[in-house]
Amino acid sequence: MTDTTKSGSPLDRSTKKILARVANQINYKQRNYTDDPITTILFEEDIPHSKLEKTKIKERLVTVIEFECGDSARDSPLTGNEEEGIVWYAVDWPLKKDSGKITYLTFFFTERPSKLDIINARLITRMMTEIELGEIEQTYICDECHNQVHWTDVIEGQPSKTTLEKGFKKMKLKSCPSCDKQVKKHTPLIVKTEYQPQKEPLPGNSNSGNGGND
Repeated sequence: MTDTTKSGSPLDRSTKKILARVANQINYKQRNYTDDPITTILFEEDIPHSKLEKTKIKERLVTVIEFECGDSARDSPLTGNEEEGIVWYAVDWPLKKDSGKITYLTFFFTERPSKLDIINARLITRMMTEIELGEIEQTYICDECHNQVHWTDVIEGQPSKTTLEKGFKKMKLKSCPSCDKQVKKHTPLIVKTEYQPQKEPLPGNSNSGNGGND
């Protein structure tokens, strides 16, 4: 997965490996920040495209776009020889800045993405951005047992598009797998009634761009 906006990344090797693996599982290859929606860009570039479906994700209505591009899409999906007929898929995730202006975080896939795929593409970008801004730490001290933990320990070596969110939530809560298991074993009712998921406000060779506020 690549980024077209910024170079340099503080992500450590373990984080890059896990995010790259999940990105590969969902066929997520690239993201880009723009002032215009992807349909406007495709129209201006005279690239054949069509809207496939609209889906609501975390209070946002997003549209899956199918478009054709050339073989050079391996580097950039918006350039290349259209005659090659390589099909990519794009999804705009609107971002509202403090000024009120709307910009677009566009995710590119090589296969038609499911709703969960889109959620994980957004999650990968969010994790990368918050790590780079120093809002969360890849290695942290567990608030319960005070042991040092790397967020990838939480998913216990089983990275997938269904476990990535778990690792992200534990990283924000600064919780480790051992303490989590003890809480579930001894106080299951407290876990069910008091735990509140964080509300929404996503490498291989990718780097992060600067987006707006969710």
